[in-house]
Amino acid sequence: MKKMVTDYKKIAGLCLKKYKESPRQGKPQTGQWTVLVGIVMEFEDKLEVISLATGTKCLSGPERIGAKIPGVVLNDCHAEVLARRGLIYWIQGEILSNLNQDASKYLNFITEGKVKLKPEIKFHMYSSFPPCGDATIFPITKDQNHLQDEQSIPVENNTNGTENNEPPLKKFKQSNDNVEDTPNKIDKTENKESDIEKTLLSESRYANDLNRTGAKCVEGSVKDPAGEGLEYHVVGQVRTKPGRGDRTLSLSCSDKILKWNNVGIQGSLLSNVLEENIYLTSITIGSTCFNMEACHRAFNKRCSTQKHTIQVFNYNEEEFVDCKSDDKVPCPDSSLLVTGAQSIRETYVGGTGLRQGWAKKRMDNPKSWSSICQRKLASRSLQILEKLNINKTDNCYNNKETNPNIKNYKTLKLLSNEYNNQKQKFKKEMKTWPSKSDSLYNFPIENS
Repeated sequence: MKKMVTDYKKIAGLCLKKYKESPRQGKPQTGQWTVLVGIVMEFEDKLEVISLATGTKCLSGPERIGAKIPGVVLNDCHAEVLARRGLIYWIQGEILSNLNQDASKYLNFITEGKVKLKPEIKFHMYSSFPPCGDATIFPITKDQNHLQDEQSIPVENNTNGTENNEPPLKKFKQSNDNVEDTPNKIDKTENKESDIEKTLLSESRYANDLNRTGAKCVEGSVKDPAGEGLEYHVVGQVRTKPGRGDRTLSLSCSDKILKWNNVGIQGSLLSNVLEENIYLTSITIGSTCFNMEACHRAFNKRCSTQKHTIQVFNYNEEEFVDCKSDDKVPCPDSSLLVTGAQSIRETYVGGTGLRQGWAKKRMDNPKSWSSICQRKLASRSLQILEKLNINKTDNCYNNKETNPNIKNYKTLKLLSNEYNNQKQKFKKEMKTWPSKSDSLYNFPIENS
């Protein structure tokens, strides 16, 4: 590939095509909508869909804390999160399938039991809708209404301006000094403005309201003022995912992508064996509900120590067939397709976090568990560590939690000192980033 900017359409097209070709199970029924997210690998001038997911649901805090067996349910079934876990599963599969070789098509096995992706490999994300949270907050005119999800706040009529009277421009409320406070400035990734940028620049002059999200600011942060029009939200904040009923512990997808841009998308388990962090090169939003500045703010401008910048593109030439509309309700199911040496295709019930067809009361049966749940991914990680002879905890982030046998999930997550140091520095920079109870991660794992 010569230039990434010329291929974002192809990335979107591949994901939409793969979705159309996939089985009907787990897809929305008539009158339902969902979000589609794909991760595409760029290698040797070719693009390939690695992970493709749908989903909009997540478990509430009490459901997660009260889980009968920790680590077996999917706490967050938003498509972005499932697709990322699918990428982790794919990389693990490539390692496990090539352990008896010195190298594979995509990997190099190097000294001291470490693995490195071929340097020319890049990963790109496509999403049929802006990730929930900060990326969805941007100025609109009163007749625009792009609701984020079933819990979004409806846009009310406001009297700040009329059709023939241009309303005064206002600034977003925000509390991060590293976030630009003018919502009407659009970042130019190219010298020539795209059609969508020209449209946004024009419309923003008449903005008198905000596109709203149901994602809630975390404890300790500046709260949404809930005022009229442009004064409804505060931007740049860490938020939990939208949802009805009890609040979830899962952070918004905008926040998770920000974290991946700072510490890598590979997570703690793969960091135990990977020589380098993995970062997304680009994200393409396939929706007319889109604002370039909001996306750059959410993904690239909220952490002053961030070194990696993700490219952002908008693609709306082809509409996702199961996209949101006002006459549809969210699909309760989620799905995941992972290609490669150990491919899988699974469907989940977002309200339980288990595989479709299994009730909560049967979660003690491992067949009900997703292949990408914490226990399953940890088990695969143990296989890799043992076969690469990495069974020491000398460099464990928290030496008090070391365990020579590495049979505890929390210990396994703390094994990579470098990754955990990066994560702690990121959390320190993002002052209100919440920490979850250790009890959620303190459970045994087995090499299956």
